[in-house]
Amino acid sequence: MLKAFLYILGFVLIFGVTPIIAEGVVTEYGASVLLYFRYFYGTLLLLLLNRSYIKPTEFKATLKNLPVVISALFYSFIALWLFYEALAYAPAGLVTLMGNLTPLLFILVGVLFFHDKMGRFEIIGSTIVIIASLALTLIRYDLTLETSWLGVILTVLSIVATTIGVVLYKKHVKERFVEEYNTLTIVLSFIGFLVIILFTNPTALIQYSFYVDWRILFVAIVTGVIGNHLFTKALNYFEVSELMMFTYLQSLVTVILERYVINTPFTAGQSFFIFLILLGFIIELYGIARQRKYST
Repeated sequence: MLKAFLYILGFVLIFGVTPIIAEGVVTEYGASVLLYFRYFYGTLLLLLLNRSYIKPTEFKATLKNLPVVISALFYSFIALWLFYEALAYAPAGLVTLMGNLTPLLFILVGVLFFHDKMGRFEIIGSTIVIIASLALTLIRYDLTLETSWLGVILTVLSIVATTIGVVLYKKHVKERFVEEYNTLTIVLSFIGFLVIILFTNPTALIQYSFYVDWRILFVAIVTGVIGNHLFTKALNYFEVSELMMFTYLQSLVTVILERYVINTPFTAGQSFFIFLILLGFIIELYGIARQRKYST
């Protein structure tokens, strides 16, 4: 299990740092430029890492397997695009705190449509995290700005897209079409790369190509490839629903780093709600460990 938690620690830290770095890139260059390099480098590296998957398989493009395609489309393409666009209008901390709604939405979908069961500790922990996240958002960020609300709307749409992708992955992909899913990820990354070239200014993108900011390379390579690779590895040890819970820790990493980037110390109230998010996560983690113990 040590290896599993190292995978988790890796992607939590990477995904927690990414919004801070991506926000600066989006502010300076625009979301389209960041996405251009994210898809360009991401496609090349995914082709190298997953070259064994680029081959004919038994997977057939039928209506029965359509959920696999939709999962890759929503999780690897639509959700990512909306997330970067949100950073153009709202602070990274606000976007990631709103992202804490993702596990809640995932749980609700599982309970309502797939008859998943949820223990009392998971309910208590999730409730504490959601309330604390919303409270911290309200007291730390200025939501009276029109741009902030646009960022919130884009974040919510990204959450919905992520949930659709992850739910379909849980039901139709895991252990059945993993190789095909990785292939679809590569294809959709390449399509995203082409779309950005066609619908933005190609001349400007070519100019940026000769001067690549290290922040762009970090988001494109470290986050896009290494972070997702660690997340995929962690799926070998945990259920998707369990891994979604670690979104809470990602938001804490982002908010704490943001405090030093923009040099705005936490008030006593803000520190209290950060503690509550961590407490809710621990309670939910205990519930999952307890459930595993009694199920074996």
